[in-house]
Amino acid sequence: YRSDNINEYKNGFPAHPHKGMLEIRHFTEGGLHHVDSCERDRITPAGGGQALFAGSGIIHEEKAMESLSGTEVADMAFKGFQIWFNVPKSFKSLPPNYRNVDKFPTVNLSPTAEGLWVRQSSLEATSSSSAKVKVIAGSYLGVIGPFSDMIRGGMDEEQAKINPPSEETVKGFLYLDVTYRCGHHPVVIDLPSQQNVIVFMYGAGQAKGMQIGKTDSGNAAFVPIHSLAILGDGDHVAVSCPVNENNADFTSFVVATAPPVKERVFIANGFALSSELDINNALNEFKLREAKWC
Repeated sequence: YRSDNINEYKNGFPAHPHKGMLEIRHFTEGGLHHVDSCERDRITPAGGGQALFAGSGIIHEEKAMESLSGTEVADMAFKGFQIWFNVPKSFKSLPPNYRNVDKFPTVNLSPTAEGLWVRQSSLEATSSSSAKVKVIAGSYLGVIGPFSDMIRGGMDEEQAKINPPSEETVKGFLYLDVTYRCGHHPVVIDLPSQQNVIVFMYGAGQAKGMQIGKTDSGNAAFVPIHSLAILGDGDHVAVSCPVNENNADFTSFVVATAPPVKERVFIANGFALSSELDINNALNEFKLREAKWC
């Protein structure tokens, strides 16, 4: 999502179906009011996010909001990300699930004289932090994101508060939002092997782009702001912001990867299923509101 024009989003997203996939959103500006057919009604502020495991079928709608009080947007930006993750066929029949968070745990980093990044002792943001990593899903330096288990269906919101995701539930799944001060050494992120990775540079300030590459390949490419890079197999990704007139400028990027499903997938009408026949059946189920839909 990227809009400063209220007329582009004030009507929100009317009721629509999903089935057979995981949808994760997080918001950098503006918020979203979520209502679904499983009788959930949640408001997510800027800085927070939503995870919707569609499973066997769910219908939801959203309206852009500006605060937790439920105030509708007046004249503000609405910005953030939505990523769909495919899940194995065996998970597509699981009950739908949803999770909402107001903010994500953050790892604050500072560079050493040798160019290494070290974690600061506090998880709170500090003025000396040169990189700040929001952990949305997966594990980064021991911090586990709140949506980590949703790739496998997850627990409902109340269960997750009692039994939050553990290291065992996050293997192969990683979704980070990184804010980085230009001019420093590259931020290197360890990745699961044999998985593709996406990196999207969305930025702030005057930065025009970033150098992105897999460290084990030795190759790096310049990726302009508001562009997506898709990287192949490798164990690390390195991201750096070239020096410009204002070295103190911060910029931001999202990095995500998930275990390969290695099954055919057909995507249409909000569904991610295993065949065209499954898509057509799901569409009929939606029209008839059969019992499989909560």
